[in-house]
Amino acid sequence: MSVVWIVTTGNSDVKLTDDTGWGALRIKKMEQLYPCENEFAPTEESNSDLLALSARVLGIVYGDAIETYWDRLTFPLLDGFCQEFKTDKKNKPDRIIVLLTDQEAIFDAYSRGDAACPYWQDTYTLQPILKHYFTQVFGEKFANEKLEFSVLKPQQRTDGLDDWDATLTLVKAELTRWEENKWISKSDRVIVSHQAGTPAISSAVQLTCLIRFGKKVEFLVSSELDPDKTKFLKGSSYFETLQFKKLEDLLARDDYAGVASVVDSLGLEDSVLKVKLDHLLELAKLWSAAKFDEFANRMGLVTPSRVREWWWKGYEMAYLAVVRMKNGDPTEALFHSVRAIEGLICEWAIATHASNIHYSFIKLDRNGNPALDPRGSKIREYDSSRYRGDKEGSPIAKRTIDSRFENALRYQNQKDDLSRNRLGLYGRVLYTLFESTFEPNSRLTGHPISIVWEQLADERNELFHRLRGMTPQEVYEAWGKGNQEQWTKVLLDCLNLVAGQSFVSLKSASLMSQVYKDLEEVIKAIASY
Repeated sequence: MSVVWIVTTGNSDVKLTDDTGWGALRIKKMEQLYPCENEFAPTEESNSDLLALSARVLGIVYGDAIETYWDRLTFPLLDGFCQEFKTDKKNKPDRIIVLLTDQEAIFDAYSRGDAACPYWQDTYTLQPILKHYFTQVFGEKFANEKLEFSVLKPQQRTDGLDDWDATLTLVKAELTRWEENKWISKSDRVIVSHQAGTPAISSAVQLTCLIRFGKKVEFLVSSELDPDKTKFLKGSSYFETLQFKKLEDLLARDDYAGVASVVDSLGLEDSVLKVKLDHLLELAKLWSAAKFDEFANRMGLVTPSRVREWWWKGYEMAYLAVVRMKNGDPTEALFHSVRAIEGLICEWAIATHASNIHYSFIKLDRNGNPALDPRGSKIREYDSSRYRGDKEGSPIAKRTIDSRFENALRYQNQKDDLSRNRLGLYGRVLYTLFESTFEPNSRLTGHPISIVWEQLADERNELFHRLRGMTPQEVYEAWGKGNQEQWTKVLLDCLNLVAGQSFVSLKSASLMSQVYKDLEEVIKAIASY
């Protein structure tokens, strides 16, 4: 494991003790300082005896005159940092990465005509001066082999280094390049000095390093006016603050797998809160996998009485569809939304016509494999019980079922299967049973549930047989709607009709809403602990 020091640079990193020779040096560099060649001059700072000069200008003018004017250059922040390394040798860096800036591509000649343009504050031209400085402090061999310069260089027609998002993108790209060049690795201990540069650069470097290196990050900070105040700050508190904010964002998106991953990265100590958090995340994991029975069993004493109702899992499946859409997975959203309504209608059929339904099971041979008839077809057995051990049978209508259903069947083969007690209750047959025997039947008139058998069934089949992804809009339109709000509402309305309930939202109908609330409270409690 190496110690890598990352240093940002800014407009005030290098200063002058006096302006001796300035006039002659400026004249030599007039062309490079155009069109502001007559506007630049060292200016005295109000809070010190030092002189300030825009970073690009200072680099241009003094960069190739280092030996002559070295004694007139001073480095307030860097001096404080390097003195700290001498005092605390265990933190002495094995490699230094200096982050420079160059916005040449985004500021044209006209913009550069303003001496206050950010172009003139870029630190790119300070490289030879900074290399000489680090050579003096760490030695020539170190400077030649272990000192790296990295340049944040926005391209044409992009935002400058005062833009937070654009700068974060650039810093992330540079970090990737450092890893590719083997300047830094995830196993390294990282020291970050981020005070110099724009606020956007400072924040981007902090954020990127914390995300990538976590608790192995420390911050080395100082004061230009008082280098004695230089000190190391542990990155763990920064990291935990960042991670808890990330937890809140992930939870808001119902990304429970992401929440679990971040919790693992925090390495929380065992406590009552940690045990509760782990339990809640296990519940969320089961729910996300649609293992609703196990989810309810694991809830223990807090499990509401609704889990004894035949309709409760339909609402769980529907809310899972909404969460999948929220997570950016419209294919899963359609799959779960169709399962929710078709599964609920199936549960309605079983609850309503229980005495006229039996269940089909695949017969197994002595080896536990499906038994086959002489034609090679699987042999089925029928039972009045829905379950055989952990196996659930498929519901089959008996011929004694409501005569309205038989009269509504469209095809003779369906009627023949019914007369032999072999008509499976799924797909359009199931919808026909619901349409013909739901009470009061008048409630179906004008209700949007008709979209399920009039359109959704065909749309679902067509979409699922395409070898491509699915868009949210295709999901909404499959349900005959135009946006997510309308889709969620029609799904809720259909479930409420079938179940005879009056829930106001899918979230409130789902047991996961309580787990979500508990997760929010536990995460906040741990964050403030």
